[in-house]
Amino acid sequence: MSADQDVNLVFNSALDAQQKGRIEEAILAYQQLLAPSSASPLTKDQASVVHHNLSVLYLKRDETKLAQIENFLALRKNPGNSQALELRKQNDQLKQNQIQIDKTWSNSAALTIIPAELLFVFLVAILIGLFRSLRVHFKLKRIAEIDNNEPPILGLNPRLLIAALFPVLALLAIRFYDDQRPRGLVILDNSEISAAPGSNQAVITTINAGTEVLILRTTESEDVKYVQVQSTNQFSGWTKANNIAIY
Repeated sequence: MSADQDVNLVFNSALDAQQKGRIEEAILAYQQLLAPSSASPLTKDQASVVHHNLSVLYLKRDETKLAQIENFLALRKNPGNSQALELRKQNDQLKQNQIQIDKTWSNSAALTIIPAELLFVFLVAILIGLFRSLRVHFKLKRIAEIDNNEPPILGLNPRLLIAALFPVLALLAIRFYDDQRPRGLVILDNSEISAAPGSNQAVITTINAGTEVLILRTTESEDVKYVQVQSTNQFSGWTKANNIAIY
């Protein structure tokens, strides 16, 4: 049996359990599909469907926070998932109490001082101002050439704009790089962050469900997959991959 057939078998088993009201069995089967150690990783669309189904199941168990997290992940994997969108729209618990993602671990403080949108506004304003200033400068230069006069020196205004252009471009490049770094969402409360991967390691801290983290790397220890996560102050630690839903 192929890996894809295995996925279909587990999914159909989970769906059957869900339809027959065997909630615990369905949740375990869906979690098996999302497990990092899965032999056949799901596509984003498939993962979105699984997260949506988990959200429905958690709502039936009145576990609102987990339902919110799964709904968030369903739409993160596939923003066009109509079922997940409809569930959020119709369900008051999801609509009125949408999960507030804690990004204190995943955002660099220095990069969040100036929003990316504001940087783009600065960039556009600088480019427009620079274009106008240079157009005036070259117009004056042509006039000076016609009159056989000394060409004008580039004014202070365009020089200041050029000087401001490079830091803005650098900040935008850093923001773009930071946005491409892999992130994940903690899906279990009190997930332990240890000094090293493996069991019986010193626990540094714990983080709650709904916390977004930067993913540095993954490894296996004692047949268990672990991920290294990083916080804003460059502190890093290890947690079980099952605690994290990686985007």
